[in-house]
Amino acid sequence: MRLRALVVLALVPALLIAAGVGVWYVVTQQEGRYDMAPRACPKIEPVRDIAGAKQLMNDIRSRPGVTAFAGVGDDAYVRDRDFYVRVSNLVVTITVHPDQTSAPDQVKAFIIAVADRL
Repeated sequence: MRLRALVVLALVPALLIAAGVGVWYVVTQQEGRYDMAPRACPKIEPVRDIAGAKQLMNDIRSRPGVTAFAGVGDDAYVRDRDFYVRVSNLVVTITVHPDQTSAPDQVKAFIIAVADRL
């Protein structure tokens, strides 16, 4: 019985001190706490480099084997399985890998849908 009382008397203060140190650490340490909103980014005006996008499409058009792909976006070309579509200042390249389940009409519908969402 005495041994149990001695262990309790020694263990309780040690646990109280450990709990106090833990509470102190949580209260005083700011690193790793996420209790405030992050700083706002500076307002950046979007850069609409339409001339650069048009130049890129001109470079693509000058490559051998490139043909026009009418009715898609502002400018569109196809070469083998690569499709290039420009909408305003955005240029998207879509590569279609050979797949027996993808019919040419499905590929064209997909590319038109992508261009319509840009």
